[in-house]
Amino acid sequence: MAAVKNKHVRLSKSYIGEVKNQTRHGFGVYVYPNNFFRYEGEWKMGVKQGNGKVVMKDGSYYEGEFVNGEIEGNGVRYWAKTGSTYSGQFSAGELHGFGVFQHGNGEKYEGEFAWGLREGHGLLVDRDGQTYEGCFHQNKRHGEGRMHYRNGDVYEGSWIRGQRQGHGTMHFSNSSVYECRGCQAAAVFWLLMGYWDERWKCSLTAELLFSHRTRNREELQGHRQVVANVRQKL
Repeated sequence: MAAVKNKHVRLSKSYIGEVKNQTRHGFGVYVYPNNFFRYEGEWKMGVKQGNGKVVMKDGSYYEGEFVNGEIEGNGVRYWAKTGSTYSGQFSAGELHGFGVFQHGNGEKYEGEFAWGLREGHGLLVDRDGQTYEGCFHQNKRHGEGRMHYRNGDVYEGSWIRGQRQGHGTMHFSNSSVYECRGCQAAAVFWLLMGYWDERWKCSLTAELLFSHRTRNREELQGHRQVVANVRQKL
């Protein structure tokens, strides 16, 4: 029996393309009933399968691989509203695996994703050119990482939920180095970066705070030296 060849016909007012046994099969263009989505690409027995592109009415789109009707594999996603783009791996329509996300505001992340969130190891460059390379969890810096600030300072150490916390080392642009241990690192680095918080009472009372919370004389002397360095910058 001779094989049945795909025919290029208009199956309905919403689909034009190749068919097999009156089913979308091969290459074709399908416009969804709400007219917001349009798919152009490969089909297999009525299901999106292979390479294709979903275009939205606002100009956003996804172009890449489909498996059993789902966005699955490698592809490119573009958001018209923000100008952001993502190129990399997908699973069930979500950013999942390794990829590069270029935000419309200039921020760029290259690394691992899990179900739409930064998860695992990655490199983040913010809109000011500051870079962080290290571990992420649920979109936040979490674990070991290295941060380069635009003033030339470099912090390398532990992070918890986006904040410097635990053991870490700050390399100042003037070549001096300060090493923090324990949870007090959070207080020191909030102070260093100028993020004044009521819990730390700004630089004017920082030395009193460290004196109250620190029992180790050498560590206290180190805190005092950091405060002195910060005051020289203010």
